[in-house]
Amino acid sequence: MATQTTVPNLTQDARLYKYVRVPDGRWKYLRADYDEHFLKPHSVFLPKSNHPVRVEGGNYVANDEGKWHRLHEDPVEAWRLFKLYRVQGQMRELEVKARTLTTKSDGTEDKPKLPSLGDAIGRFLRSLSLKVSSVGRKLRTYEAVEDILTPFGNAIGMNEPLAGVTREAALTYVGTLKTRRGKVAEKTTKQNHFISVQKMLRASGVDLFEEGDCPKAPSGSSEDIRVYSDEESNALLSVASDYHRMCWKTFLQSGMREEELTHLYKRDVRNKADGSWVLRVEGKPELKDWTPKTHEERDINIPAVLAEELGRVHTNGELRR
Repeated sequence: MATQTTVPNLTQDARLYKYVRVPDGRWKYLRADYDEHFLKPHSVFLPKSNHPVRVEGGNYVANDEGKWHRLHEDPVEAWRLFKLYRVQGQMRELEVKARTLTTKSDGTEDKPKLPSLGDAIGRFLRSLSLKVSSVGRKLRTYEAVEDILTPFGNAIGMNEPLAGVTREAALTYVGTLKTRRGKVAEKTTKQNHFISVQKMLRASGVDLFEEGDCPKAPSGSSEDIRVYSDEESNALLSVASDYHRMCWKTFLQSGMREEELTHLYKRDVRNKADGSWVLRVEGKPELKDWTPKTHEERDINIPAVLAEELGRVHTNGELRR
């Protein structure tokens, strides 16, 4: 496979492929199954086919203006690199345009262009990417920050001079923040966005905000979080249907999150080699109209009695309706 070895600055027209061995034994570049927000792992399109198939093995590569750039064999890492190199390419194009605009007809240059908000975001993401790959930071940390800073930059203006970004504009953006479904964002979400924006600006030497600007998320108190008494638990279970009684038992005895419970399948009840029982859970489902994240899967230890009771539940192979 002939690919470029240098770190590429991909254009927005770059395309993602997977270099794999097809059934007849030959190696081919097959178009990966992805859109602007999501790469479906190991899913590719065979030649002259509009129906994706799953093909294991091989490496993901990017094609940009006829050049092939090897990314990674792991779909999660390949997707991260593909997005990162496209952002770098966009920043590179902006730098070239800036130099062109500041160059006079006699070949001399005006004063250097002031750094833009896009420049600051690009530098911050590149620095964070290095921490992910070399220091051991979690990949979803990078993705979460990228999903915060990119919309912020687009809203304020990627070409806006960094020195021209105002406190009022930044606070207005955070204060009117909405979710991807159009709902008003919760205070916790606004707080996370504010903190990421503040870190990015400070990394570029801009201390924009004042004390007290950060949205305060509800902290919760000891009166809000407490363990149900036996009487309360028994009263709840006594009035619940068989299905909901099982849901409540699983929820209370496992300590799992609500989203994890609502997407729990019967096959997720597992007996480990040491004889203990666990629930294999993941967070939110994959949705095409919402930018997916890399799912965090984890094991939750549960009592053997609960595992046996879950094993007797029959709802078309699922624990949820």
